[in-house]
Parts: sequence; structure tokens; C-alpha cells
Amino acid sequence: MVAAVFLASRLLALARAQVSAMTRLTNSAPMALGINGVGTSLLPPYLLDDFDVDPETKRVLGVALEKTRVFLGLADDFADGIIAKRLIELAKAGECNPDLLCQGAIEQLRGHLYGD
Repeated sequence: MVAAVFLASRLLALARAQVSAMTRLTNSAPMALGINGVGTSLLPPYLLDDFDVDPETKRVLGVALEKTRVFLGLADDFADGIIAKRLIELAKAGECNPDLLCQGAIEQLRGHLYGD
């Protein structure tokens, strides 16, 4: 019985975290997606110094960064530089799909964390 209550409370906490993350993604989507003429990238500008990209690529990288942050459940921007560096490496290799950029960055980060 105690285990069932613990599991239920943990699932509720995870569901609340997902709702919070999706709310944050929805609220930041206009900037990441370039709606209403904003079109700015969420990437730290210093990381783009040696990577000449067009506005569409910057937009895709910004969307991928936000998707990665939501997937990881990050509420702050402290890890943006680390994530963005992985995304830019993948974009330099030719990837331009934000979903695949997000997946690739997560796999690279997981490899560094767990030593795969």
C-alpha cells in the first residue's frame, strides 16, 4: 500500500513537471519560432561567432535548444551553452531538423554523463 501511494505521488509530480515544461515551451514559442517578426535565436551569440548561419538555421537551432531544455526538464538557462554547443556541432555536420538535433544533443549529453 505504501509503495502504491509513493508511486502515485511520484507520477503526479512528474505529470505536473511535464505540464509546467509544456507551459514554458508554449509561452516561449513566439520567440523560438519567429512569430510576429521576432525570429531571434535563443542560442548564446558567442557560440555562433565561427559558424556563419542564415536566419532559418538560427531559428531551427533555437527551436532545438528549447525542445532539448523541455525534454531535460530545465527551468533555467544555465546549461544553454553546453546544449547549444552540441546542437551547433550537429548542425555543422549537416543536420537541420530540430527534432533530430534535439535527439542528437541528448544522446551526446547522455554519453558524457553515463560514459557510454
